Amino acid sequence: EKVDKCDIEKSIIKEYLINYKPKNFNFKINNELKFKEKELNERINELNNLNINKNENIIEKLNILETKLDNLKHKLESKTGKLNVLNESINDLKIRNDNINYMLNNDTDLNDLIKIKFMHFKEILTENEFNKIKNIKN
Repeated sequence: EKVDKCDIEKSIIKEYLINYKPKNFNFKINNELKFKEKELNERINELNNLNINKNENIIEKLNILETKLDNLKHKLESKTGKLNVLNESINDLKIRNDNINYMLNNDTDLNDLIKIKFMHFKEILTENEFNKIKNIKN
């Protein structure tokens, strides 16, 4: 476990406050000791606040990292969805390509081949564009 410098300093100060007060002292020494004790207690408070600030900074950084992680998860889900759509499109194109190759290899009528090619492009073209091309073919 990592030992914090602040914790070490606090424990040294506390030990001093507990163990190093003389039993017999005059009024002047007593006031000096009280002043020193006050200073040391203030230092302990400073160190405690420093630890609190460190913890708050760590929590803030963790929250930022958590937000970034969530954003990356959403991006990954989006990219995965897009990849799935692309894979489906690739599979559809492979099937169409196989159909065209089958027809070419089996001497299918040219009109049937043209119909298949138009079916392939129908998804890409708007209906109006498709009908214009179809009319030109006929």
